Amino acid sequence: MTDVKGHILQYGARAGFFRYLSRHLFRETVDELYFDKYLNELKDRLYLLVDEFQYIFESKDLYDASSDFFRSLSSKNVTYVCVGTFKVVDLLSDDNPLGSPYNKATFIPMPFFTTEELGKLFRLYSEFFDEIIPIDIQSVIMHESFGHPASFMILLKLYHDHRTYSPIEWNRLLKENLESYLNGTHIKIIRALRMMKSTDLAHVRDLTVES
Repeated sequence: MTDVKGHILQYGARAGFFRYLSRHLFRETVDELYFDKYLNELKDRLYLLVDEFQYIFESKDLYDASSDFFRSLSSKNVTYVCVGTFKVVDLLSDDNPLGSPYNKATFIPMPFFTTEELGKLFRLYSEFFDEIIPIDIQSVIMHESFGHPASFMILLKLYHDHRTYSPIEWNRLLKENLESYLNGTHIKIIRALRMMKSTDLAHVRDLTVES
């Protein structure tokens, strides 16, 4: 969803949203009316995976356009799954009661991987690429990701791209390359920290050191 930003800046939230989707789904840029026509003419079921779903909260206009789009899918030959951060929980809050289409959605929290599940993922990686990740590197990735699915995926991708067998070399690679593997989450955190008072920043720093 974050990739839609350029279209929104150029065409506005609503027009940019539908232009972006049409280009990615149908390889043709069309307006909202023709986009709906494309969906109506689908013969094969379309399966849509929407990542960074929390981005719809960036503005009211984008939220409204997104809601109208997902609401319309109930009558289309489309199945969709949306993935987002804790911000998506706002759709369930008491002060923001669920409206259509979210009152018809099923919300499933994504739990952290257990140690056993992480081990299985490493084995699957080894089977697929015919390469065993060094035990020391596996241990570091498990410790640093703490089983968080997205963090684990990012760290595993970083390993796959650089292929190091030394924990010391891994630490260097992590410091030099991690930021480029992250999505916009770290940018949002930095912005939030910059808006904090010095006393609040000190408290966050203490919590970080303690953890």
